This record gives sequence, C-alpha cells and structure tokens, in this order.
Amino acid sequence: AEDLAFDAATGRWFVSSVHRREILVKASGRPWRVFAGRGLSGVLALGLDAPRRCLWATSVGLPQAADLIAADRDRSALVAFDPDSGRELRRIPLEGQGHALGDMAVASDGTVFVTDSQGGGLYRLDPGGKALAPLVAPGTFRSPQTPVVVEGGILVPDYSKGLAFVPASGGAARWLEVPAGADLRGLDGMALSGHRLYAVQNGVSPNRVLALDLDAGFAKVERVTVLMKVSEATHVLLQGGALFLLADNGWDRFGPDGALVK
Repeated sequence: AEDLAFDAATGRWFVSSVHRREILVKASGRPWRVFAGRGLSGVLALGLDAPRRCLWATSVGLPQAADLIAADRDRSALVAFDPDSGRELRRIPLEGQGHALGDMAVASDGTVFVTDSQGGGLYRLDPGGKALAPLVAPGTFRSPQTPVVVEGGILVPDYSKGLAFVPASGGAARWLEVPAGADLRGLDGMALSGHRLYAVQNGVSPNRVLALDLDAGFAKVERVTVLMKVSEATHVLLQGGALFLLADNGWDRFGPDGALVK
C-alpha cells in the first residue's frame, strides 16, 4: 500500500496497491473491495479532485508490481477515474524510459502537479489538458516525492537533498533554510495546514512523522518537531481536523528485484 485518499461526499476511503496493481475502496461498515485495476501497473499516488468528481492515480511499471508484462515495465501514466463508478476517464502517459510518476498534488482549480521520482522532474497538467508539461526540467531533483501546493508555488521534497520551493510559473527551485542540526532528507508524504507542514520521513530508521513550522513566505523551516516514530510509513492525509497515516505498508517485504522476501 502506498497512498490514501478520502471522499467526504461519500465517506469512502481509497488506498493504492503497488503489488496488486489496484485501487481499493472502503465504505463505512463495509469490507475493502477492488475499485479499479484493469490496465494498471503499480499504483502509487492518489489525488481526489472532489469538485470535478475525479480520482487521479499514478501508474508505474515497478518491479514490485505482480505479473507485469515486459512491455509495461518502466512505463508511467497519470490516470483519472470516476470516483463513484470506477470508470476510467483519461489516461495521460509520460513517454520514454527513465521516468516514474510517483506522487502528486491536486490544486483547488483542478491543476495536477506530479513528480517524477526517477527522472527528477516536476510536471503540470492543466484542467482539460492533454499532456504533462514540465514545470521544472528533468534532472532538477534527484528523487522528488509528494508535492504540496502553497501560495505562489509548490513545495517539493527531494529524497536526497531536502525541501524546495518551486514558483507556480516554473523556474529555478529554491531550497528552504532549516534550523541548525535539522536534516530533512528522506521526506516522502506531506500534508499542509496553514503554515504547518506534516511530513513522513522514511529515509531514517525508524521512520517518523514530523511537523515543520514554515515562515510566511515559505522560504524557511522555523521549527522541526518529531510527532511519532513508525514502521514503513509513506503518506499522511489531513481530514476533519485529524492526521491519518499510512504505515506498515509492506515495502520491506520485497527485495530490490521485486521478489517477495520469504
């Protein structure tokens, strides 16, 4: 399991599965069931555009994805589903090898921002757009993770570098200042409330959840607070005043070749 989303209109939870190549859904009082899976590779990020009734997902041909045919390996796509019926609405590939569309953020106007964890780029899909457009060039980051939309731009955690700000119009990434002794490498899932950023740091052992208090201009991390230590965590989600965490997700059960570790 990699990412989660909540649909307040229906009270249902969605979770992505890399190995099973599916999106699962759960309504209150009912068991989990398969929501979508046909034609998907390993499913990573989920992003719900509730006003436009669209559930976005990233599909990547990862080694951990079960029964993947050779032609689908190293392929990446952004896929949209009707969150009510599960019907696929759109599929937007990122052509070429060396890409892995990993994490995303959906802005209030329906714009989708997606990171390429393998190619090192940040891409933008405008509402109604037919192709992903680079907001920053591939290679800008080493391994960008979950973007977060803020006033004037996007916050992007780079797994090996730290936390960056990218202007909404594109251009050079600016790295945020951090308190002395703080290390923000290894960040993955993030969620924002005002100027407090909640982040999963799974590049350390044990994994932990941080609260990062940011300045008014999103140029500096003023304080870092460790909220909890967890095992195999990936993403967080703010919903109804609570912070939900996806942990014990199973990544440690697979080797680098994608084979299940006995």
